[in-house]
Amino acid sequence: MLAVAGRHGPLLLCVAMLLGFAAPALAEAARPLIGLGVFVFTFGAFLKVPVATLGVHAGSLRTALAVLLWSTIAVPLLTFAFIRLVPLPATLEQATLLFALAPASSSAVAVAAMLGLNPGLALLVSLAATLLSPLYLPPLAAALVDPALRIDPAALSMRLAVITVGAAALAWLFRRAAPSCVGARPAAITGVSVLGLLLVTLGAMAGVRADVLAAPGEVAASFASALLTILALQALGAIAFAFLGRQRSLTIGLITGNRSIALVLAAGAPFFAARPDIERYLALCVIATFLLPAVSSWVLALANRPRNAAPAGRALSSRPGWRSPVSHAGTLALGIALGTLSSVLVMYPQSRPGPAELAAIDRLGGHAVLQRSLGPSPAYEHALSEYARALELHREALGRLWGEGVFASEAVLTYARLAVLAEQRGDALTALARYAGAAYFCDEAAPIECLPDLLRTLAATAAAPAGSRQAE
Repeated sequence: MLAVAGRHGPLLLCVAMLLGFAAPALAEAARPLIGLGVFVFTFGAFLKVPVATLGVHAGSLRTALAVLLWSTIAVPLLTFAFIRLVPLPATLEQATLLFALAPASSSAVAVAAMLGLNPGLALLVSLAATLLSPLYLPPLAAALVDPALRIDPAALSMRLAVITVGAAALAWLFRRAAPSCVGARPAAITGVSVLGLLLVTLGAMAGVRADVLAAPGEVAASFASALLTILALQALGAIAFAFLGRQRSLTIGLITGNRSIALVLAAGAPFFAARPDIERYLALCVIATFLLPAVSSWVLALANRPRNAAPAGRALSSRPGWRSPVSHAGTLALGIALGTLSSVLVMYPQSRPGPAELAAIDRLGGHAVLQRSLGPSPAYEHALSEYARALELHREALGRLWGEGVFASEAVLTYARLAVLAEQRGDALTALARYAGAAYFCDEAAPIECLPDLLRTLAATAAAPAGSRQAE
């Protein structure tokens, strides 16, 4: 089964997309398992390319550093320069920048293996970019996209440690426990990563069918934009490094357009909860990324090209006289545990405020009340935005503390007030996004009818944020 998946990965990814569209319930069930899928394809990447052989695939340290700087720094800055020269809608600008800021994904390793490119180079660059992302992603996201996008470097590092280090350690143990299995079945090893990609693809399709039926034109435009963005970045990367030869330049192009979107969505969950259009665009980027291998395998005609050998890795994994104390069952059990932990960390960001955080939320609500009474509109809007972010960050805990209905009503009114303030300063796009944030909580806020006119009335006449009152 794994060998079949490894040989027919591009086709299976297309099948997963169709299945997720045809069976929305299945896609929704797979959505919480996206983190597990990320762990699985990362584990498969380390199985495919031993860490000890990464330098061989890169060619030279200078090449590896150049590709890393290109992927992590040059691509976001070039994207930023492009959107400053070419006017785009604000939502599309932010979404495109976030896509470019995301680190290179280890899913590129599986795609490179499927297309007969250089999976070792893809793993080296994606691994380095992912480990460095807590250093560059939070400041660049706040500076280039939106100051409201706050990413906690410590929390991001913890997720990455579990996924990357855990997957690498598990792959090392598996190679020790079953060296002959790893060395003799390259297609099956690729199939491990493909299974992870299938899970991520299926989960990314959650909600797509409903969006298509509700707004087919908007979804089609967003998907076309995502597809063009990925193709443009891939072409730019391949052209920029054409001097390295066809295989390496195409691999760098693949790395350039294959970004770790799930990581960005998890790290900035409160930001995206109030901006469903950006979240939808990034989800469509995931779908477009996994659709392209089927096209690339046909266009590039690489299916029959010999795969890169890794003699150093095979020698390491088949060292004579070494007996592993780790059984197959133990390795599998450890993998399931690490994968489950990865799923929890990626898809469910921490949301448990302690007494100090509850007091901070109370102060934010009181500050918003004060600014509404005494301060200018910009100060009130800023205070209200801070309060909304606190509500989003601790949604689950506050729902339990206040009650789901009370929390949802508070969130609806907070976003409605922000929408009214945006309308007053003539920012229609921000107002629309704020109303969308209010509508997101409407189903749980039973007493509130979420009609735009009524929301405006409520926002204008209701009391200011009641965080302190609700908490009591």
